Amino acid sequence: MSHPFSMAAIRAGCIGLWLMSNSTCGAGAPLEPPVWDTEGPMVWEQSADELIARGSTTDPGYLVSRELYGSLRLRLEVWIEPETNSGVFVGCTPGEAISPTACYEINLWDRHPKQEWRTGALVGISPPLNHVDTLGRWNRLEILIEEKRMRVWINDTLTADWMTEAPRTGRLALQFGGAGAVHVRHLTLEQP
Repeated sequence: MSHPFSMAAIRAGCIGLWLMSNSTCGAGAPLEPPVWDTEGPMVWEQSADELIARGSTTDPGYLVSRELYGSLRLRLEVWIEPETNSGVFVGCTPGEAISPTACYEINLWDRHPKQEWRTGALVGISPPLNHVDTLGRWNRLEILIEEKRMRVWINDTLTADWMTEAPRTGRLALQFGGAGAVHVRHLTLEQP
């Protein structure tokens, strides 16, 4: 079931204004912030300047953009609690459930039971190039998709650099699963 997600519908004003007011975009052309739908059991809320999902669930929940994106620079800050399984999905195929096979998943889960898919991995594609611990603090995530190349940095450390023959345009998604909470702030998008 899909429900439109808007900060105005929750409490504290427009998601677009919140996202753009915290913009840290560089030389690229800024893009309009996404309009989000929710998928799955989690309720996402805004508190101060953050998007938050918290609780406990065996099935993950997502915020999913209605818009489709190709080449893109996505930046955000994220705080993940120890038992939380989170991630950012890009290139999600419209009409398919959010998954690592329908999207590219950048994992944010230090305690993943299979450490080759821990924080910074492109799940099912490539383990992280460098080990980055993210628990107990705010972390900067940057995803750069250009033509047939995708790179990911966490706290300025390169964790993924992947070339593909078939770049895909698709939706974005933010994930919450497991227990605890994930906090997201300062999300910006730009055309590289």
